Amino acid sequence: MRTRWRRWLLALCAFAIGSVLLCFISAYYCYGYPAGYSFVTTKTPFVYRVTSVAPGSVAARAGLRAEDEIDLRALSNTEKYRFYTAELAGQTVRLSILRGANTETISFTPVRWYVRWDAWFLFAGGLWMLAFASVLAWRRPESAEARVLCVALALWPIGEVLSSGTFIFPWLPLEIAGNAVSVIGNNVFFPLLAIYALLFAHPVNATRRVLAALSYLTAAFALVDGFAFVVAGYSGFVDPYSPILNGTAQNFAANVLEPLFPLLCVLVTIAAVRGAERSRVIWTTLTLGAMYAFVVVMNVVLIVPPLFPW
Repeated sequence: MRTRWRRWLLALCAFAIGSVLLCFISAYYCYGYPAGYSFVTTKTPFVYRVTSVAPGSVAARAGLRAEDEIDLRALSNTEKYRFYTAELAGQTVRLSILRGANTETISFTPVRWYVRWDAWFLFAGGLWMLAFASVLAWRRPESAEARVLCVALALWPIGEVLSSGTFIFPWLPLEIAGNAVSVIGNNVFFPLLAIYALLFAHPVNATRRVLAALSYLTAAFALVDGFAFVVAGYSGFVDPYSPILNGTAQNFAANVLEPLFPLLCVLVTIAAVRGAERSRVIWTTLTLGAMYAFVVVMNVVLIVPPLFPW
């Protein structure tokens, strides 16, 4: 049993390390510099109103203006998916623009975007976490606690580096597959903290059971929501930015409640455990708990702007 767990856990770590390295290569060679505009949805699916265009940007030089409407309805599925995720360096982008009563076509070719300092931290941090995960997989595969922590540490980099808008590849099927794997990594990662908390302070009380159940429920919802975005982004059947898939309630459930419930489960567990076991729970969940709390606060700021009027 120990050997089997070690084999599977090390395989997961190896896959995660490969994902980080593949994303680094794709970011360095394939990622197109952002065109420099922002947009909001309109009442018409697949039509978006431009709210701002950065002066001197690729989009500005191509002739895009604020208040233009970008019409994706005639684009191919591949072109739509690139619009929703990231542009490929060197690949010309053509957009149909509704400007008043006129329809125009603009085109621009994203230049190669070299890896920024924050991306270096993402890659380095991911590899650092995977080093710890690999040590746990090698030394403590028989421990349920170590296995849960190992899987959590491996899934976070997978979810981050293969996500839509971060991982881009010339062969689109590989990119879409990576984005789908990212959805799994991002949303299985969060309930693992609740699973870890339930390994302590037995018998488990009703409060922790409810918080764990809510963790699983919101993770399942976010998993379906993430897959729906990937499928809608390529299929063209539903606008992925429509209220059906991208409303405030859905975003709040998938991005705020999903990390919040596991965090609460850990806090209740810390209050329930005693002695050396309590110290172990605190130290092992300190970093992950801080990460979950940061995600909650960041997403509240992004999703509920009226609470933060500045």
